[in-house]
Amino acid sequence: MSDATTRKIQIRRREGRNYLPPKVKAKAKRVIGSVFKDRRPLGIADEQLEKKLLKEYEGIRPDDRDFSEKRKRFWKEMRVIVPSDGKVLDISTDGEGEPVKLEDYLIYKWLENHPLVAKDKDSMLNENKDYYLYDPEKEIHNENKTVKARKKAYEALIDLSDSEEVVDQLIRLLADQNPAKMTPEMKENKLDQIAQTQPVRFLKYAEDPNLALRAEVEEMVEYGVLRKSGNQYIYMDEVIGETMQDAIVYFKNDRNSSTVLDLRAKLKEAKQIA
Repeated sequence: MSDATTRKIQIRRREGRNYLPPKVKAKAKRVIGSVFKDRRPLGIADEQLEKKLLKEYEGIRPDDRDFSEKRKRFWKEMRVIVPSDGKVLDISTDGEGEPVKLEDYLIYKWLENHPLVAKDKDSMLNENKDYYLYDPEKEIHNENKTVKARKKAYEALIDLSDSEEVVDQLIRLLADQNPAKMTPEMKENKLDQIAQTQPVRFLKYAEDPNLALRAEVEEMVEYGVLRKSGNQYIYMDEVIGETMQDAIVYFKNDRNSSTVLDLRAKLKEAKQIA
């Protein structure tokens, strides 16, 4: 037995620019229709759940010899009308884990699998889809995660701000700027902005034990000591790393200490000339 849950989500649509009067726009509706995948109408991703829901909702039994044809007809005729203010679906479950509103739950599972529907608004915009699922509980959870990350990022920023060297490393990696060309105030402002708007990214670098090496490799690229081609890091004709992580491993390997010393000497020389 599982706990009963009360949960409602909303299917919302991307609004394009148009010049329709507000009253007309308010009544405007769009329809999410059937699509084909692998030459059959799209259904629910979990085939076992699909069979269970089709049996309970439509009486289509998996052991029916015409199951495939009936399934095909059902999903081919599926339509979901989405008003301008969205459509609410009640996907609550009872104490047995069964849907309280079977039709809403079935539609929700279908929409989760639909190529025109994104899991949230950001995904809709990034993936150029037409609809997205708005889940208030999920939004609150994600917002709280961001708040906590932002708080942790500020704490890290305060702890690290006394080290000019670390600040410069973060500026180089997070802002993609040469810290030597910035005043202390400019650096502080920039890191504060990044900690506020991109806390997860800020923490990724601030807590990275290889921060200094990462910054050093990027500095070598900036001064022409290393070349970067795609994700590769190249010294003369030698690829020292297919990725940044590979380059870090190269720098930490004692067998490459002679080459690393040469690289650092060339970086020092390049900075003196610049």
